[in-house]
Amino acid sequence: MPGNILIVEDENIIAMDLKNRLVALGYTVCASVPSGEAAIEKADAFHPDLVLMDIVLKGELDGIQAAAQIRQRLNIPVIYLTAYSDARTLARAKVTEPHGYILKPFEDRELHSTIEMALYKHTVEQQLRESEERFRVMADSAPVMIWLSGVDTQSTFFNKQWLGFRGRRLEQEIGNGWLEGVHPDDIDRVVSEYLTAFHARRDFLLEYRIGRADGEPRWILDHGTPRWMPDGAFAGYIDSAVDITERKQVEQALHYRVEFEKLVSKISTDLLNYSTGQIDRAIIDALGLIGAFANVDRSYIFNFSEDSKTHSNTFEWCAEGIAPQKNYLQNIPSDQAPWRMEILRRFEIVHIPRVADLPAEARAEKAMLEQHGVLAMLAVPLIYQKTLIGYLGFDVVRQEKTWMDEDIALLKTAGEIFANVLIRERAEYAMRASEERWRTYIEHANDLIFALDATGRITLVNRATCDALGYRAAELLGKSPLDLVAPDKLAEATSALAAIFGGEDIVQMEVEVLTKDRRRVIIEVRGRILQEQGRVIGTFHIARDVTERKLAEAKLEYYSTHDALTDIHNRACFEDALARLEHSRLFPITIVVADVNGLKQINDQLGHATGDATLKHAARILRETFRAEDIVARIGGDEFAALLPNTDAATAAEIIARVRERLAAHTTAQSDPPLRLAIGAATAEKGNALEQVFKLADRQMYRDKAGDER
Repeated sequence: MPGNILIVEDENIIAMDLKNRLVALGYTVCASVPSGEAAIEKADAFHPDLVLMDIVLKGELDGIQAAAQIRQRLNIPVIYLTAYSDARTLARAKVTEPHGYILKPFEDRELHSTIEMALYKHTVEQQLRESEERFRVMADSAPVMIWLSGVDTQSTFFNKQWLGFRGRRLEQEIGNGWLEGVHPDDIDRVVSEYLTAFHARRDFLLEYRIGRADGEPRWILDHGTPRWMPDGAFAGYIDSAVDITERKQVEQALHYRVEFEKLVSKISTDLLNYSTGQIDRAIIDALGLIGAFANVDRSYIFNFSEDSKTHSNTFEWCAEGIAPQKNYLQNIPSDQAPWRMEILRRFEIVHIPRVADLPAEARAEKAMLEQHGVLAMLAVPLIYQKTLIGYLGFDVVRQEKTWMDEDIALLKTAGEIFANVLIRERAEYAMRASEERWRTYIEHANDLIFALDATGRITLVNRATCDALGYRAAELLGKSPLDLVAPDKLAEATSALAAIFGGEDIVQMEVEVLTKDRRRVIIEVRGRILQEQGRVIGTFHIARDVTERKLAEAKLEYYSTHDALTDIHNRACFEDALARLEHSRLFPITIVVADVNGLKQINDQLGHATGDATLKHAARILRETFRAEDIVARIGGDEFAALLPNTDAATAAEIIARVRERLAAHTTAQSDPPLRLAIGAATAEKGNALEQVFKLADRQMYRDKAGDER
């Protein structure tokens, strides 16, 4: 379309000739003026498509000065028509970014081609500016943080969400400014991974901490993708980022739980395997492991006297720099702490997150704890055969502390282990006492105690053994202990008994025996040979019923691989399966990632009970829809994942379709709140890294989530 042109020329004849030539070329001339001041005025009035500008003009402004103002104020392209080509004039003209520079005299063809190129270039520039403006508006409206980088790795743009999150201005963040907020522990890794991906022109996915506007470091997930021009030229990167702090906190909590369970299992094994002379040291070591892991200043055990009227600190561990209290805490009258004793006698946990907040009825405990500088305290009752024998305690003297329910449950399990160890210690101590005291104790011990003669027949049993197995002593005397062993465990028990008679000093094993009423119980047995003048005269054994403990360990094992809320696999189990399948022959393997949409809103508006119910419904639908061989897990607060071995993309798509059908049916039956899942999937062939395929499925899920939110 012909352009509308303003002529700026101080020679009337030249101006008239130029106008005629332009008209002949098909252009319209809106005006012709001789001065820079008039050029600015007419340009503002007519808004021409182009200005043809002489440099030497009438008036105070020359053509270059006038062109600069027109360019700055009106963004109208300028072509210089001049007889000057000296270096100084060219340098001044170049600053104004002209769309052409024609030296007089010139041909119509040169004039025409220069005008056409100028008009085309200006149109393209205008479209580009409008496109960039639309992008900025869209980016500022997006629900995620967005930033751009150029071909030199330097950031060039951050959207409103990013700047609001960071509390900084655009000019502070561009270039490498945003790196100033990255956590010192993450900065080297972030820069290295970013540059590696950048130079390879491939996608990247980064998790790192960056300072929020309030100064709090927050975890973000940053996904970068290369940008390409229409002609295939590399244009830099576009990145989107979301705050994943809550997800990281859930992951850390799950990791803490698994590590705590491992610790309890280790302590249980260590305490049960220590020999008699080392048991005191073993208990203190175990207290140190738990105390350090729980981040407390003291961990200790109090034992009650037989009449429970007094209690004493018998074992204590203190963190570095913390003064021990054991020597001052001996034979304390139990009635000096009536509030605490009442709770312990109910076999309940004493949880004091803040000593200063203790109720009036606990004033005695408050005074005692404050005297020793204790700010927070937890006491776990040690129970054996429905009797309170002491308590496992934890003190914090440097800061207040609240123990979570899961922590308390695990510490309670540790308390059960310590209770059993303390009882075993008492039994083993009795073995070293005089024969009269030894026999008296054996009869009244809570542990199962029995002895065999040289032929392997029972010659001694205590009351606890009779009670545990349901027999009278007379029914057991003269029998072989192998007569009581469950038939499927007989070979193992026979081998262990032979080892004792073969000279092995202390043999420990677990064996399943049948009670008189044919119930199976698991007992843990320690045995040693008895000799007289070098001749074997029999064996002596201490045992205990560990059936409940084994059930508890099985439960701990179950919850180490399962999510407590939804009863499906947890993240640790999912990651183990992911690593295992990496080297399997079960390809193709499809990974599905699902995220509950709107869970935060449900929690905020309807309460966490409704949010938990929503997660349970989602887990149930996923578990029932996926196949028995698939591994379905909750891997985050509102995020699920599934591993589908021997499954191609088409089969996975059918399964996902069934999931969506069941979600729709659930929402129809129970519309408040509606249950919506964002779902993504990716399929790995042999040789693909499953971790990368998981990230791809995760990105697909976020795309699905973004579509649902729109």
